[in-house]
Order: sequence, then structure tokens, then C-alpha cells
Amino acid sequence: MNFKNFLEHTKKTENNKQKEDEQQSYQKIINDDLPQKKNRLSSQCILIDSRHRDKNFYPNTNHFIVSFNPDPSAIGATINTNIKNIIRINLENVVLPSIALEHPYFILKIQELNNKNVFSTNGFTDDAFAIIIPEKIKADSSNFVNCTIKHKCQTFKNPISNLRKLTISFYNPNGVLMDFGVDNVGSIKDSVQTMFMLNIEYFERDNGLISNLV
Repeated sequence: MNFKNFLEHTKKTENNKQKEDEQQSYQKIINDDLPQKKNRLSSQCILIDSRHRDKNFYPNTNHFIVSFNPDPSAIGATINTNIKNIIRINLENVVLPSIALEHPYFILKIQELNNKNVFSTNGFTDDAFAIIIPEKIKADSSNFVNCTIKHKCQTFKNPISNLRKLTISFYNPNGVLMDFGVDNVGSIKDSVQTMFMLNIEYFERDNGLISNLV
């Protein structure tokens, strides 16, 4: 390579380096100006009431399905929001009909949340979401009892990407569906209803929109 070619090659290399530095500088400015999308932990309270179930398919309040963000034509218990990237579900409160006082405890099973975290001498608890103990004290005029909750939280190592439904079942200690009573669309009985509250923790974007991160 002669001296002239050497100078041209050197100048070309310097120009390329300058362009590369400029591009990196521009990209940094753009990145600094754009809002950074970060994940943050949020929570949502969910109240589930058996009186809103599809009573044609689930006449007894011991077993029913709750659908999340279903088709507008869906019938039955629905939650009109779409929660994704769930890392923890806490059972906050349970209210059962007073007939629950006939048993020392109940087994709450949620089919979609079967983590096998409860083990006991009673094999029916192996896939329980929570153990429910009815409180013995209640007002004479009340048809309901509050409950103490054991094993009321489940944490998921792999976040639940999208919760579509919850299949709810209450069992007695013998592993038999509890008979809390039945009602129908034309005759709703308050005295047989079950109710519980969940607190669902999930990751979302900082822009406030529940997003699919996985």
C-alpha cells in the first residue's frame, strides 16, 4: 500500500468511526427520552359470591365456576377484568351458611390452583387451596358464620400467565361435597350462599395496563 492509499484508508476508517459514534449518541438520546417500561407489583381484590353462579348448572352453592373476562354472552359468575402474570393469591375472608357449624373444618379446592401444598392425615386435603374452620360464635339471628382460614396463600414460582376461570368446590372432612343448600334463578335463597374474597398479586407495566409479560 502506497502512502496515498494509506491516507485514504485512514480517512475512511476515521469517518466510519465518527458515524458509529454519532449513531450511538443518537440512540442514547432516544433511549433517555423514551419512558422506560418496568414491571411493578400490583394487587387486585376479587369478591366471589355464589348467588351469581349459573344456577341451572350449579344448583348447590358448594360448587360453581367463576369466569374472568368472558365473552359478553357468558352466563353465571363473572369477573370483568383480565389479570395476567399472577405470582400470589391470598384468601382474605370466607363466609359460609350456618350449617357449616356441623363440621370442624372444610376443604376449599380450586381446580386451577392445585399446587399440592397441604398434606395431612386426611388425604382429601392434598390438593386443597385452603382449610376453612367455621367460627363457633355467631349471632342467633344470623344465617352465616365467619371462618378462620388456614394455608390461605399460594405463591407461584412460575407466574400464571392468564387466569381464565376458577372452579370452586367446598368439601367436608370426609371428602364429600358439602350440601349448603340449593336455590334457583326464580327463588334466590340468601341463607345458602357462600362468599369469599381473594387478593391477587401480579406484575404489570408502569403504564398501568395489565400486560402479558411472558
